Amino acid sequence: LMSFLLFAPRARDVLTVGLGGGSLPKFLHRFVPGIRTRVVEIDADVIAVARSHFLLPDDDDRLEVIQGD
Repeated sequence: LMSFLLFAPRARDVLTVGLGGGSLPKFLHRFVPGIRTRVVEIDADVIAVARSHFLLPDDDDRLEVIQGD
């Protein structure tokens, strides 16, 4: 999933469709501080569970989780 960094090492923005447990956004937020991550998730319950049980960080200037389709 992170192989895109091999082809775009200077990436600044990432869009993820679907949150799941939030592993990818959490990794980017923690280990790749130069990337701004946006996640679009259709289900509000998935967002709530990722935040409460999988330690997905709150939105800030580098992470934005959007509920939408």
